[in-house]
Amino acid sequence: WIQKLPANAARESALTGVVNQWAASDPKAAAEFVNQNASGDQRKNLLSSVASQWAQNDVESALNWASNLSDQSIRDNVLPGILGTLAQSDPAKAAETVSSLSPRAQENAVGSVASQWAGSDPQRAAQWALALSDGNARRNAVSNVVTRWVQTDAYAAGTWLSSLPQTDSRDTALVTYTQGISSADPQTAMQWANSIGDDSMRISTIQTIGRNWLNSDSRAATAWINNSS
Repeated sequence: WIQKLPANAARESALTGVVNQWAASDPKAAAEFVNQNASGDQRKNLLSSVASQWAQNDVESALNWASNLSDQSIRDNVLPGILGTLAQSDPAKAAETVSSLSPRAQENAVGSVASQWAGSDPQRAAQWALALSDGNARRNAVSNVVTRWVQTDAYAAGTWLSSLPQTDSRDTALVTYTQGISSADPQTAMQWANSIGDDSMRISTIQTIGRNWLNSDSRAATAWINNSS
């Protein structure tokens, strides 16, 4: 009956409702229905919704379906969400699959994969993040690894940071690291911020830490600023 409806908002709403219900019980059939009855952005959005529900119930099956899609743009659109779910149980496999995505899709996928993996094995997650091709995907991955690592073991994260060569990725990681520790230890955060290589990033990070420190403990912040001048 949906096929008989005119192409308007009512048809789109009806299609969305049917697909969402169908995906809960038979996601493969729901995906095939979407391919036959939707187009453009609605098709991409509905397939992403189907993929998300599919992955929650059977992530391996969802991954196999998505990996074999012939349309690269749709594949790149649905895989990041599936990989985020896969990363909860098998982050190493999710990380390996990221390499099959286009650069833009990698940017969307690496964050959840890096964060999940860093929760269980931050060293391996960090090694994987640094091995990604230079660009936004690597910076996003490194930042997410550090964010999660600081929450569980800030000292170990700092030790890892100190071993990195001076690169854009290190600067990105340092900004994230100082954000994570500045509330509890602003003085140490300042010391780390001073080692950021990029001038604008270093100045901006120091200013942010300084403002927050002055708001929380103006006496200690003022003393540190005077001593460092």
